[in-house]
Amino acid sequence: MADTLIPLAQDFDAPSRADWLAIVEKTLKGASFDKKLVSRTYDGVEIQPLYTAGDAAASPARAASTAALSARRLVWKETFLELSASRSYLKAQHGMKSHVG
Repeated sequence: MADTLIPLAQDFDAPSRADWLAIVEKTLKGASFDKKLVSRTYDGVEIQPLYTAGDAAASPARAASTAALSARRLVWKETFLELSASRSYLKAQHGMKSHVG
């Protein structure tokens, strides 16, 4: 089936962000890029009209998401260590037997 597909874009150069911006500037006819194309959430986060793969890697949202995940992992690890210590303490102090491990 791959042989029957026609690669329609093979004769065109890959567009760059600069090419896109040049067309946008021409289309805006002097109007503000930010006012016309950039929107904002209620909490002030800018939403750009175009994102690339490079933007995703450097995004503050991605960094915040990664930091939140790291914090969750840390909390889970501390909770596990506290539970393990409590279990060990109870076993030592009260001779309790565990049904787990």
